[in-house]
Amino acid sequence: MAGDYLYGTTSSGGLSSGGMIFKIKPDGSDYTNVFEFVTESGYSSWSSLLYEGSFLYGITAGGGSNNDNGTIFKFDDALPLSVPGFSEPPKISLFPNPVRDVLNINLPENKETEIILYTPNGQLIIKKTINNNATIDLKSLKSGIYILQIENRTYKIIKE
Repeated sequence: MAGDYLYGTTSSGGLSSGGMIFKIKPDGSDYTNVFEFVTESGYSSWSSLLYEGSFLYGITAGGGSNNDNGTIFKFDDALPLSVPGFSEPPKISLFPNPVRDVLNINLPENKETEIILYTPNGQLIIKKTINNNATIDLKSLKSGIYILQIENRTYKIIKE
């Protein structure tokens, strides 16, 4: 959702049959086509839209400048896509990643924060409270991918 609207794409339709970007209010009213794909801009969108900053991003299966192999697109409808009163969460720094022995975690504020480390299938590995800058010893873990949860955000950690 961006502002008062939900945005989506179609893989076909429109005058050129290349698909469209549309917006609609959550109650189903005020449906509007806001962009029509043509060969140069790509066509046949097949991905979900990603909302980042004030832009929508997506992927097309065809068109674009790479021998009709599709493209990644960035769309700005010049609409207020930000949510009033919303600010981006503070940055959390994790390094190194991939990690061999010790993972460093730097939080933007000096406050107690719970971290939880899981295996990809949900097995709990570590659950602890840390402050602003912390190190987590991962020497004993097997190589692989782990999921770290900090303040309702999820990060992929690769253990070498």
